[in-house]
Amino acid sequence: MELERTNLKIIIFIILFISNFVAYSGTINVGVLEFAPPFSSLSGDKNHYFGFTIDLMDEICKRLHSECAFKAATVGEQITLLNQGTIDVSFIPVPITTDQAGNFIFSLPYLASNGQFISVDGGGVSTLADLKNHNVGVLKDTLYSTLLKSPYVSVDKIKQYTVITDLIAALGNHEVDAIFVNDSVARFIINNAVHHLFLVGDKIHMGEGYAIMARKNNTDLIKQINQALLDMEQDGSYLRIYNRYFGY
Repeated sequence: MELERTNLKIIIFIILFISNFVAYSGTINVGVLEFAPPFSSLSGDKNHYFGFTIDLMDEICKRLHSECAFKAATVGEQITLLNQGTIDVSFIPVPITTDQAGNFIFSLPYLASNGQFISVDGGGVSTLADLKNHNVGVLKDTLYSTLLKSPYVSVDKIKQYTVITDLIAALGNHEVDAIFVNDSVARFIINNAVHHLFLVGDKIHMGEGYAIMARKNNTDLIKQINQALLDMEQDGSYLRIYNRYFGY
């Protein structure tokens, strides 16, 4: 009888060990935006994703002995997919704030969260003080709430856009006189702009950084992601990925 109990304990241990190992040694489903350069973009042939967060997560998956499966979805859709369990983690481009917890947990920040205004020649905006009397564009599900609370713009002058291409086009055709985006995105836009665009004022700190988000039942996964991020910072892997996209 004692032998049977011992064998049973061994079997239970093996089952638990295997189930814990398999949990994050298979595929990690990752929510990303389809077009949010330089963070994430889908190739023209729609066969693969590329960008900073893609390379970052690929490296994390490699360290967790897993495969990344990226799924393009809007910010709102990613929240739904997380709640459904369709995706395991999300790279929602919204700065972490203390009131965001709810059903979700966050990794260590992987990037500082700073906002930046951009204007265009002929827009009539050259300083932060000029913004009050001009239309300012922002992406609906990312920095809108941050802009709404800021002292720089009038609420009735804020125009929301769903995708970044429409936001940039609105600035180019003077539908808005300035836009508000992440500072890294701002530099990318200016470096690839057709029109003459320029930064307005200095970058503006907001929130507590950008982080990888998951449901609270994925605490173990977030702990492993945190360790991977720390290891990547220690061995220089993070810096190499960062410089690939922001080292200009």
